[in-house]
Amino acid sequence: MAGERYELTAQPEGDLGCRMAAFFDGVFQGGDAKAVLLGTDSPTLPLSYISNAFEQLEDVDLVLGPATDGGYYLIGLSGSIPSIFQNMNWSRPSVMADTMNRLQGSSCRLGLLPPWYDVDTLDDWQMLRGHLSALRRAGIDPRAPNTEKLALESIG
Repeated sequence: MAGERYELTAQPEGDLGCRMAAFFDGVFQGGDAKAVLLGTDSPTLPLSYISNAFEQLEDVDLVLGPATDGGYYLIGLSGSIPSIFQNMNWSRPSVMADTMNRLQGSSCRLGLLPPWYDVDTLDDWQMLRGHLSALRRAGIDPRAPNTEKLALESIG
């Protein structure tokens, strides 16, 4: 399904932190100097946020896109993996704050993107449906055709 544009890699066992660390480890071992990982639960995320993350990685070690639920929708690294992935209580409103606490005293240079939402709950889904409808009404293509189709089907 991914075609030639993407490389698919199986995720290892472990929690979200283990899987994210393994992704970055693989990318950096493959010779890339920077990488960005984003969640699939932010289908309306502006592409400019991703471009901005890569731009920031020219000058910082870590870029975070804070999610409105207290976590982050995007994480980008340039060359090294900080100890923010191990023994983290994921999927909690304190993930961003916990990450900042772990970075205290380190020399890690941080870049930050604007906050954005992700879809984890039924209330989040309802908000996404409204956002998709508003984008379409405003003449903006949400660029999420399958999500938009599903959202419209769930109305009736």
